[in-house]
Amino acid sequence: MNRFLWTRIILTVILLSLFVFSYSDSIYYEDFENYPNIILSSDSQYLQSNSSAKVGDKCLFFEDGKSEKYFIRTDALSVNKNYVKVSFWLKLGQVDLYNFNINIKDPITQKNFMSIMEGYTGSDNTVWGSYRFVDPDGNWINLCKALPEWTFIEIDLDFDNNICDFYVNKDHILTDLPLNHKLKYRGEFIFEIAGHSSKGQKGWYLDDLRIGENKISVKEESAQSIKSIELKNKKITLKLNENTGQIFSLSFMGRLLCASSKDYYKFENRDKSYWAKEIYDKVKNVDMSSNKIVLSCENDTLKDIEIHKIYEIQEDNTITKEVEFINNGEEGFITYKANIDYDENFLKESFPEGFMLGIDNKGEESASLAKGYRINNKNTYGIGILRDRVNGKFVMPSSCDPSMSSMSSKVFSDYLTDKASGRIRLVPIEGDFIDFTKYVNSRKELLEVFNVKRPKWLDSLVCDIMYLTGNVEYEKQAAPLYTTSTIWFLNPPWGNWASESDPPKSSHPNVKGIIPDIRSQAPYTQISSYTNTQFDINSDIYKLNDPDFFVIDREGNYTDGGVPSDSEGAKTFMLQILNPKVKEYWMNMHADKLKGWNENFFYMDGPGAYEELLDYKQSRVIQNYDWLDFYKELREVIDNNTEEGIFFTNGRQPFSNIGYIEWRDREWKALATKDKWKYIAKQMLETKAGEIKGYIFCPTYGTDGAQPTINTYCICFGWLGHLNNIKFMPWHIAALEYRDVELIPKGIKNPWWHKDNPSYEAYAFRKGENIIINAVNHSDGGECTLNLDLKELGLSKGSDYYVLCQKMNDPMGGSERAFDFISFKKIKITDTIKVPLNDIGCLTTVIISPIGAVVLNTGAKVCQTGINTNYGVNIIKKGKEIVIETKYDNVEVFIPFVKKVNTELACEPYDYKGIGGVKITIPQKGEYKIMQNVNKL
Repeated sequence: MNRFLWTRIILTVILLSLFVFSYSDSIYYEDFENYPNIILSSDSQYLQSNSSAKVGDKCLFFEDGKSEKYFIRTDALSVNKNYVKVSFWLKLGQVDLYNFNINIKDPITQKNFMSIMEGYTGSDNTVWGSYRFVDPDGNWINLCKALPEWTFIEIDLDFDNNICDFYVNKDHILTDLPLNHKLKYRGEFIFEIAGHSSKGQKGWYLDDLRIGENKISVKEESAQSIKSIELKNKKITLKLNENTGQIFSLSFMGRLLCASSKDYYKFENRDKSYWAKEIYDKVKNVDMSSNKIVLSCENDTLKDIEIHKIYEIQEDNTITKEVEFINNGEEGFITYKANIDYDENFLKESFPEGFMLGIDNKGEESASLAKGYRINNKNTYGIGILRDRVNGKFVMPSSCDPSMSSMSSKVFSDYLTDKASGRIRLVPIEGDFIDFTKYVNSRKELLEVFNVKRPKWLDSLVCDIMYLTGNVEYEKQAAPLYTTSTIWFLNPPWGNWASESDPPKSSHPNVKGIIPDIRSQAPYTQISSYTNTQFDINSDIYKLNDPDFFVIDREGNYTDGGVPSDSEGAKTFMLQILNPKVKEYWMNMHADKLKGWNENFFYMDGPGAYEELLDYKQSRVIQNYDWLDFYKELREVIDNNTEEGIFFTNGRQPFSNIGYIEWRDREWKALATKDKWKYIAKQMLETKAGEIKGYIFCPTYGTDGAQPTINTYCICFGWLGHLNNIKFMPWHIAALEYRDVELIPKGIKNPWWHKDNPSYEAYAFRKGENIIINAVNHSDGGECTLNLDLKELGLSKGSDYYVLCQKMNDPMGGSERAFDFISFKKIKITDTIKVPLNDIGCLTTVIISPIGAVVLNTGAKVCQTGINTNYGVNIIKKGKEIVIETKYDNVEVFIPFVKKVNTELACEPYDYKGIGGVKITIPQKGEYKIMQNVNKL
């Protein structure tokens, strides 16, 4: 191959007949024999650079220590065919460059068709060490790690379909990344690499840049020429490509939802790595039954591997696609990624659902990204995708790649000796995103992993403290309600877990004395230490230098945890849970902590959890179902070593009781606005819609500045309080009183999430015999009129109900109560209700009840909502009798609109907010009966 050395680089144009640099004879080059150079409109090739570029013996580079922008850029290149390949060797001096961009630009507008960036992203979100793609909505998509070593990068552009593929060292990272706009202006584009550096940073190096037309070796068949195999029932018609076994189309209730599937398969071992595409599959055999098709296929790229595709229509009118790989050759890792395009017309008439954070670094609202389902514009039907099985075993749903035009998700990786398989499930939806969420979370396999013990103290758990100092004043105020506290310096975060290690002792003079000391002052505090499944270089495990504890990557290195430890920012590593010795060490260590230190529960943070990691030493992959087994065994350790222990996790992990929703002030503050709240509020709703009965969520990391919304949503959805500020106690008690409320998503017609520009949120819930209507304001106030679906709510039109309406006080406003009374009246229910709106970000709550009773006090606590079914009291109506069940002594209940009631309990006339009635005092816990409506006022 010819070599050209740069002899000088100036700001003016340099004429090149061929731009090729090579820094080493050992570097692998793709064969470019059939890869013609691009034909320029001027019949010549031009490259521009800035004056900082230098020429070494082997490559172009930019020197260190400068504070400026380094770039190279082509003149406008004219494309004969709209398939273009750009490839080059790149070496970054370090992976924390201020900013590094690879751009394909429009020569007229100077806007980027596409941009890949490494480096700094904004004042609140500094991310180093990864290449990221910017999609047309300005969202970041992580591609892969950026390494300070020579890396071969290839970008395949398809200007016809407005997409590109990204490769690193021949590994296909992501496919069908959307370009920002269509190619225009005689098919011209500019290629640019730019580095924005600052002093003290190392430079970067470029070699062997090539730009040419990418010859497409296989063209997809036209729809007219495809012969299809059909699988159908009364609702579903699935058509498959007879030649490739791809999905050709999927219809539900006569509506076309999906077009062609375009799956990807990757094979890798220490010697090679390559991707294969489903479009190259060749069907060799077809086996059909009434609801199932099995296709045997081969793919020339995956030599010696048989591919079996099993399509099946399930009884619940979902469609499963299982892909099985059978190995007849050398061993290696196999990865299966599912990708299915939406039907073109459905795409135009629908929108993506499933939500990521909707506030950018400047506090501005950003577009939502699909997690794997799409709903038509009328919110009446759609389709979603979730992974369902790996090697025949149930797995938790995986995240989906954010794509507007397709459903795309990695299904599994596995070490292929004999065979391996993965299955996706396509879920046609009759309804909106909540129907999809409820389906995903109602599957019996998922419910089973959350079928765990629920200790009684959870029913009166008012707040999580997350101790950092050991202050017990909040717990004293909360008693006899329970609080939980995860004390960080009992264990340094994801560092040295062993109980007798130096880091805990250096943080506190008597680490083992912390728990009994707190318990002596606040006996209702439940205490845990902190852990996760990573370990750092300061840990006892790392010091063992035992490879069995590590996950080993392709190069033989320990797999980096990716998140620095809170202990001195130390480097972390992934724990190898598949090794029995490692698992035994880990379980015994925490059993000792639970039992020996008398902890009440177990807390696990997120880093390291659920990573599906390739281990080249063990020739195995840590599968999702391995993590399920791991958590199940951990739960057994908790139950065997604590009397009434729970499992508290970051996020919602299997076999746990409580899960954090980890947001920062930025998100909470956005919920108290007029125009930046919608996407985040949808995430809150999606979480509530997927809530499993008995599970508790805990929003966290809000500060006083995040008020009022952090308490608004805790109360609205009945979630656990978090801020250990004594003045917030009434709001935490209000949230406890609404704990376990059941969302009735169709209880309010034309709900806010179906509207383009809603000005408020409104939700219907059920608790006991009560219906609760909660509204959160995002406008100038006033009131809203809600249309109720009485059948969904279980209310009888024209029947008598008691309606209590209250507005939440701002927790920062100095009030001693969570709510101010608005009205309490007996009405004949209709299918509309007017709800006064509160200040922005604050809650209005309306309790509709067939029972004329308001709880005033429960034990030592003032009742904040008055609801007659809460953590300490349950009041039910049986004919003319009212039955009161209490779990605490000294309970007071108000019965409105009567002079007296028939009961042996102490009662007296009482005025509740200007409404006459009777107050009943119950001195001891137990069950009591009274007669209502005696001598009406």
